[in-house]
Amino acid sequence: AGQLAVIAAKLNCAPDVHAIKEALALALPSVQGQMENLAVDMGYTPGVLALFYKVAIGSGVAPLVIFMGVGAMTDFGPLLANPRTLL
Repeated sequence: AGQLAVIAAKLNCAPDVHAIKEALALALPSVQGQMENLAVDMGYTPGVLALFYKVAIGSGVAPLVIFMGVGAMTDFGPLLANPRTLL
């Protein structure tokens, strides 16, 4: 409950989960960055999904890997044996 009170004081809202959530959604990006730093100072770390997003999706590697995987699974044997199927 102490951590919620600290966050609520920084956002100038009631120390209620719903009020904090709404205030954070409406906060400026600079305030959201301060809240992220505050969470890190409190000992919270990004989870597995945040790490996956940062490494795979944020860097743009995941779409390339998916495209190459679909391409590797494509079998062009029947198309090369009978090119009329392309039409």
